[in-house]
Amino acid sequence: MDGNNKNDSERNASKRLLKDFRREHPHLEVIIVEDGLASNYPHLALLDELKLEYIIMVKPGDHSFLFDWVKHVVRQLSLLSK
Repeated sequence: MDGNNKNDSERNASKRLLKDFRREHPHLEVIIVEDGLASNYPHLALLDELKLEYIIMVKPGDHSFLFDWVKHVVRQLSLLSK
């Protein structure tokens, strides 16, 4: 096994896959689409380092600060448009 639990194993396998993919296809433009398991800084930093575009699922329960910030921005924008 790659890690102490299932999530660790998936993360380590994903890291290997992405590095191998980019090494084999250095100029291919792709968009990586992943679920909430990938919505963490180390993984996103790896995608940025490998110059891969991405769409990552995020859940309110896992990222409450982000969702609160978006609500705040929407409220501010609605006040500006009045």
